Amino acid sequence: MGTALDFDEEAILALIDDVVEKNKNIWGDIKIIFRPHPWRQNNSAVESSYGVNIITDPQILAANNDKSTKIQPRLEYYSGLLGLVGGLIFYKQFLAFVRDDSQHITNMRNA
Repeated sequence: MGTALDFDEEAILALIDDVVEKNKNIWGDIKIIFRPHPWRQNNSAVESSYGVNIITDPQILAANNDKSTKIQPRLEYYSGLLGLVGGLIFYKQFLAFVRDDSQHITNMRNA
C-alpha cells in the first residue's frame, strides 16, 4: 500500500522487486500487488508494473488517466483490502519500508 504523502515510492518498489527476484529460489514465483494511495500527492503516472514481480492494483490503474478527479473506491472494495491489512497486522509478519528519499520532507523516515 502506498502513501498519500509526496514520496519516491518507485525507488522502494525497485528495491522490493530486486529482493524478490534474487530470492525466487526460496520464495518461488510470487507477485506483489502495489496499491498506490488513491489521493497521493505524487503527480507521476501510475505504471501497470514495477519490475518483474510487482503489479499495480487494477482499480487504481483504471483511474490513472483521469487526473481531473480523485478516485473514490467503491465501499465494497474496502472490505477485501481491510481483510488483507488486518491479516497483515494481526496474523502475519510484514515489512514497513521507512526510507529517507532525500527529495521530500514528507519521506517515510520523517513521517
